Amino acid sequence: MLKQILTVTGGPLLAAALFLSCSRNADYAVVDRVGHVDSNDSRFSYVPDNLKDGDPTTSWQTRGHQKKRPVILDLKFRDSVNIESLRLWNGYQKSAAPWGDLYYKNQRIRRLKICVNDATRCIETEISDHTGPQEIRISENHVTKLTLHILSWYTGSKWQDLAISEIEVVQKPSIFFYLLIGLVATGGAIAVYFVFRIPTYRANSGKLVEHLLRSIGQ
Repeated sequence: MLKQILTVTGGPLLAAALFLSCSRNADYAVVDRVGHVDSNDSRFSYVPDNLKDGDPTTSWQTRGHQKKRPVILDLKFRDSVNIESLRLWNGYQKSAAPWGDLYYKNQRIRRLKICVNDATRCIETEISDHTGPQEIRISENHVTKLTLHILSWYTGSKWQDLAISEIEVVQKPSIFFYLLIGLVATGGAIAVYFVFRIPTYRANSGKLVEHLLRSIGQ
């Protein structure tokens, strides 16, 4: 019975809440002000769009910092967005023959400055030197552009290409997300109530019928 009630009441609402939760990443266009590495190997590509392809085993890479150019990336949004955080995969998080793990062989971000819109607010943060995602809290509303200034980097053991595998822009939850979570919680409470209430109601009804039959028999 519990499974049936949850399927009818909570299932669709929970699915909708999970969908909204998973779709919180904002789409953006990348403007690469420093220039990316052109690969001579057809297996590899280091274009800016690799930052938002959903695959941490691809990467954007540059050598512009070796020529003393400022390393700057603009993330531009079609519509203004309310941003909760930036999720970043540092370095080149890929293993490939014959080199093996490429993460420490390339350079990675050490110090990053993030500016909101036209530098209305900037934050500087230290980026840890490890694989996997890292969360950088932004908490800004009505954002149309984020500008990333890479200020320093960790040295690569083999190459001097500076790499970033992936950047996700996480939006703040909308009011609809919280409403759906509330509906899911309410649906669950109703389901639990009926699961425990219906058997009691049936038992009491049975006793009432039995009592009436005895009264008639007397």
